[in-house]
Amino acid sequence: MTVFLVRHAAAVSKENWDDADGLRPLTTRGRRQARNLAAWLAARTTPKVIVSSPTTRCVSTLLPFADIGERDVATRRELVIGRANAAAELVRQLQRSEGDAVVCTHGEVIGPLLETLFGEAPVRPTAKGAVWILGATGPAIYVPEPNAPTEVFGSIHHVLGPAVRWPPSSKSMRAEPVV
Repeated sequence: MTVFLVRHAAAVSKENWDDADGLRPLTTRGRRQARNLAAWLAARTTPKVIVSSPTTRCVSTLLPFADIGERDVATRRELVIGRANAAAELVRQLQRSEGDAVVCTHGEVIGPLLETLFGEAPVRPTAKGAVWILGATGPAIYVPEPNAPTEVFGSIHHVLGPAVRWPPSSKSMRAEPVV
């Protein structure tokens, strides 16, 4: 059905982290993004599955949402950096399954994953804490940073402007606003 594809929230930078990259935690901003994302997702879906890259920053992004429904976060190696084709196949499987799914991965995975699914990648990188809504058919909808469950797509702004569909239906290659 519908896959809510999430880029992990803001994490401690690689430059400020001496331990293994997979253990980098969320920053204060990232924890706030995760709480806001949880409320936003809870207002839109009761997923059959919640799946994450096994990295701390991805799992931590989804834990507040999982806690709302007292659900577990399953980890999948297909969602780690360098596995975009495997991640795209996992998303395809989830789109064909019954019920919604919430999936968290990395910016380095999302661009190539969307290119695999749609034949082209977005021009700009996905923002931290952003969501791509991927239905079983039709274009994806990009929500740059969900802030609260009462927001409507048209009022969300970021470097790309309001929420947009991808790929664009016109040949102009410009993302189209969701009205």
